[in-house]
Amino acid sequence: MILKQAEARRKYTCTDDFFARYQFLDLLQERPAHGVGILRWGETVRGLHVGIGVLLTGCTPDPVVVPDQVPLGVEGWSVQFQESDVACPDGKAAPQLWVHPNEEEVNSVALILHSGAVDHLSAPDSEDPTFGTHASGQNRLSSDWALRRISATAGMSPNDDPSEVHQGTLVRALADAEVASLLPGNCWGDRWHNDADHPNDVEADAFERVGRLQAFQAWDSFDTTDRYLIGLGDGGNGAAELLHAGATPSAILIDSSPDDLATYEEQPELYAGVLAGLARTHPTGDYTTSSIVGVSDPILYAYAPLDESLPADIHAAALDSLSGGSVILPVDTTGHVLTNGDADLARGAVELLLGM
Repeated sequence: MILKQAEARRKYTCTDDFFARYQFLDLLQERPAHGVGILRWGETVRGLHVGIGVLLTGCTPDPVVVPDQVPLGVEGWSVQFQESDVACPDGKAAPQLWVHPNEEEVNSVALILHSGAVDHLSAPDSEDPTFGTHASGQNRLSSDWALRRISATAGMSPNDDPSEVHQGTLVRALADAEVASLLPGNCWGDRWHNDADHPNDVEADAFERVGRLQAFQAWDSFDTTDRYLIGLGDGGNGAAELLHAGATPSAILIDSSPDDLATYEEQPELYAGVLAGLARTHPTGDYTTSSIVGVSDPILYAYAPLDESLPADIHAAALDSLSGGSVILPVDTTGHVLTNGDADLARGAVELLLGM
């Protein structure tokens, strides 16, 4: 595969109040107008679910040594921490995780673009553009945060986002299906949109955002028989960026993407903070490449109609634009990012993905 092994020490902020939602298949329907299958799921809370692999506990202010490789929790599979050649705003290399079989040749890989890559400062210091009050409530412009987020996405550290449930169920379901996973970290808070051709407002941010570059380098870093593209939350915006630029994955999973970013403009007072961030990441006001509208590939589109973290109509245009062969997976919950906190849902989603 790619990139250098991470050798630096990392600091973790841990929590212990995470749980999983268990959801079960209830009904299969069709949308005749689009030839799109609809899977409906019900929800029930069943208690605590322990994340896969090694749970990085010992939550102290002391640095935690990141090992080169740790077990995944699936027999014969491991996780490697790697460094990319793209630097975060704090000057450190952006991290990523490579989930792979120990002995077998890798023939199938899923690129997973994580959620939560949204952040800006109202008045950043040009000397240290990550220092100050962050719109997200935490510094998501650091390599440490990116490492924590991809670790949580892989189920290897406690979830740090109260609006989402991450237990690593998606990564494990992919491994059970003999599909490796690559999880690049986004430490630019740009919804995976910015690079030299899609610049942010550098004057206002005091640094260049390059999340789109990170996604493209990760996508181009492996050449296997099957390549799958998965976007979780705003990682779905990143998946759209790749698709509009000509990426041709074997199949696509979009989960809880804020697909129609223009929807935020309809309620400017309620979403003032979001719009301030979009002015930084999309300074021209053009959101076209962040949406799957116009993408002709079949897509497995998972979302919660009652998702409390997004505007009600943010999925409407995407749902109407899905091509034949796509599958809509609405989940009866108020949650955000669905397939990575529920083992049954993750297995079902992977089965659908591999069958598309």
